[in-house]
Amino acid sequence: MAKRPATSAKRSPTASSPMVYELLVALVEGPITRSFVRRNKVVTRTIEIRGDQTLEQFHLAIFDSFDRSEEHMYEFQLGGKGPHDPKARRYVLPMAYEMDATGQSPAGDVTTRIDELGLKVDDIFGYWFDFGDDWWHQIEVLSIKENPASGKYPRLTQRVGQSPPQYPDLDEEEDEEEDDEAEDEADQQKGLAIIGAGNMAEAIVRGVLAKKLVPASSIIASDVSAERREFFESQLEVKAVEDNLEAARDAEVLLLSIKPQMAQKVLRELGRVVTEQTLIISIMAGIGSGFIEKHLDGGKKWRVIRTMPNTPMLLGEGMVAMARGANATDADLQTARTLFEAAATVIEVSEDKMDAVTAVSGSGPAYFFYLVEQMVQAGVELGLSPQEAHTLATKTALGAGKMLATSSDSPADLRRKVTSPNGTTHAAITHLEQAGAGKQMVDAVKAAARRSKELGM
Repeated sequence: MAKRPATSAKRSPTASSPMVYELLVALVEGPITRSFVRRNKVVTRTIEIRGDQTLEQFHLAIFDSFDRSEEHMYEFQLGGKGPHDPKARRYVLPMAYEMDATGQSPAGDVTTRIDELGLKVDDIFGYWFDFGDDWWHQIEVLSIKENPASGKYPRLTQRVGQSPPQYPDLDEEEDEEEDDEAEDEADQQKGLAIIGAGNMAEAIVRGVLAKKLVPASSIIASDVSAERREFFESQLEVKAVEDNLEAARDAEVLLLSIKPQMAQKVLRELGRVVTEQTLIISIMAGIGSGFIEKHLDGGKKWRVIRTMPNTPMLLGEGMVAMARGANATDADLQTARTLFEAAATVIEVSEDKMDAVTAVSGSGPAYFFYLVEQMVQAGVELGLSPQEAHTLATKTALGAGKMLATSSDSPADLRRKVTSPNGTTHAAITHLEQAGAGKQMVDAVKAAARRSKELGM
């Protein structure tokens, strides 16, 4: 019989402002039907609890968050490498001391306070509920905050996925076996998951669908914007969800299309559900493949392709440069190339050139828009109507762009061919050169490259 340790007389008095622990509880195993798993790829609950509250209170919060109705035995396991690890520190119900026959003395009981566990951010531990049906949960420490907001704790802050029935009807499994097999086949075709359903992601999806590279049923996107989710579903017929983990789980190819400032937080979350079998393709400006590998999980050999597309992909006229990460293969590069070539010209460069690519090509369309904007303004000031000036400037830019793309002449040669000595074009170019416009343009592109480097720091 295990000996119960002495009660925690060592506990310090409750602080006036205890820390708040943000804990992610993920359901990893239990008597769950395949049909439930299919409808709920990820089942998690995010719970905030004060450090001066107990494991018992945490259990009750988990119990309620999973909509359970009947109490059973439970325990928490800290420091182990999996369920029933004898090296784990076990925190059990008081009655378990009399029932324990393992010979391994528990570290304490569930009246232990959260702040007595020595938890740190990113720590992971286990929670075992109902020793007969064996519901296993993995708990990750997302954050530890000072100065908690007022209100009731513990509290549920996020639910992902439905709650499975505490006592499922397992006969349902046989009734749905044929449907499950059909859905299994569909799941195996889940080719592309997109994190961030912005304009660039839209351009990529449009190209992929137009070329019939991946069916819409095998694409899923996530975005915090309800408007963008509705757009993807109504206009592109692509499933769109709010939760990144739901989108990323089981994907063969994962496209990262989020703002660079969000990268670290989102990558850390994604690392919980993606595997080394997933090809990671990033279109984030300034974010290197090493950064992505580190923040997904630095101990794994992630296959990452870093890319920089631009917005003309929306019209099938994009430009994309791509660079392989340390573990990406030739086959991975070809997969990425195939996706982007549906709406763009693709080149491969070494990763140390990606900031320059971002400055010249990724940001490049904006430079042309800015130039046309000034041409339109000049036309209006010279007496043209806004519509007349817009038509003249945009058609001129379009024609000039086609000449650049199709001519064997350099841009400088093409410019010289329309610059007659002492003519109108000569007057404009001379004014630009005297004002230092050329150097200003070069400096502007270099500024974009510097900012790209800063984003990746």
